[in-house]
Amino acid sequence: MATIKNFDRKGGFKLDGYKEIVPSSKLKPEHHAKLLDTLVAHTDLTQNAEVIGNAEPVLSFSGYQDIIFSMDVVKVLPNHPQVSQFLIAALLQTQQFKSHCLGYVNGTTVLHLSKKALANISESSEVSLAIFSSKGSPSSSCSSMPTYRPGVRI
Repeated sequence: MATIKNFDRKGGFKLDGYKEIVPSSKLKPEHHAKLLDTLVAHTDLTQNAEVIGNAEPVLSFSGYQDIIFSMDVVKVLPNHPQVSQFLIAALLQTQQFKSHCLGYVNGTTVLHLSKKALANISESSEVSLAIFSSKGSPSSSCSSMPTYRPGVRI
């Protein structure tokens, strides 16, 4: 299982953060991460919000056959097939995205990222506006699921 322990405080994805679990039979296909899927940390236990909002692509299963991600992590997928998963990862790894996310953090000891952080990225991020505006308005090119779901599409 991919957890927030996979996210390094200074950026990067730690393979030793995977946690071995016995999966429930109730898991849906959306709960699974594939290679190159981008995961975003939605919970943080660090003092200075060093992990929350960090985005990293899954580059290895580290010997596991399948990766499921915890509820502290959100998978972000392109909404349109012409948008590359590499582009999504690159957009979400910018300082602009991290700063955007910090505006949606709440909590004192355990920080949580609001689901609105990804829902509002197409309207707030200059980077995504520049890329998606060529295909139409950002609201028509990007969408996100309205509730906490395993996969968010932008």
